[in-house]
Amino acid sequence: MCFIFKFLRGYAPLRPPLRISENQLYNNVSNIPMPNIVVRLLSALVLVPILVGGYMLGSPYWLIFLGIITGLISLEWLKLIRNEAAIANAFCIGLFFVIFIILPSIPLWAVAFLGIPAALVGQPQHRSLALFTGVYVALPMLTILLVSDISANSLLWLASVVWLTDTFALIFGKTIGGPKLAPSLSPNKTWAGLFGGLFGALAVTGVFMVYVESATPALYVWAALVSLAGQAGDLFESKFKRMFDVKDSGALIPGHGGILDRMDRFLFAAPIVWALLAYGMIKL
Repeated sequence: MCFIFKFLRGYAPLRPPLRISENQLYNNVSNIPMPNIVVRLLSALVLVPILVGGYMLGSPYWLIFLGIITGLISLEWLKLIRNEAAIANAFCIGLFFVIFIILPSIPLWAVAFLGIPAALVGQPQHRSLALFTGVYVALPMLTILLVSDISANSLLWLASVVWLTDTFALIFGKTIGGPKLAPSLSPNKTWAGLFGGLFGALAVTGVFMVYVESATPALYVWAALVSLAGQAGDLFESKFKRMFDVKDSGALIPGHGGILDRMDRFLFAAPIVWALLAYGMIKL
């Protein structure tokens, strides 16, 4: 079991999550300096080709790439919830994510149980959250792989909807501001940002409608659903960052914080896209 490598936590520690005061927590997104928003947009432009490039490498490199991302997200999540031996457990989650998928004798859904070792060594009050790692991180990352297996267009549409939702939510929230969306979960989110994100998702879906022959007008409806799911994923992570008094899950990506801060929308959106594709409700 991976928890026996607890001693690894003393080696090569990553920067801990950034912690903030209560006053900082309630700053409105309109107070974010414009250069920071530019950095976020540029980071997004870089991250898109990284994901697409990983996919274009093909098997087995695409699977290994997703395994690495799964491990990094798990690490930030486990550090966020203050899990013991987070580094060792996250490494094992990423490793066994790949192994479980490669071995035909293991059902794919078994990745949902990859959080068990982490749950055995964490603080008692946080063990359920550590156990949740398999469901929250590994299972959605599996659906990204399944989406990519269906078609390249499907993966590109998922990535485009999620990232355009994030980008336009930020722009609308910054320029318009207005009433808070869910102040008890995230004081920075506004209704303007929510509708801005929907606009971004529908706009990029319009491009797919033009260039993908199999796309139907129903794709706009599913784009709105995926956009809302992604924004729910963002709020979900924000809830736990507030719970543990953390601003960012890490500092890996300029303008975004950690990789979990960047992938939280995917963790909610990807399973929905896979289900829609699997049941033939989307054809791309």
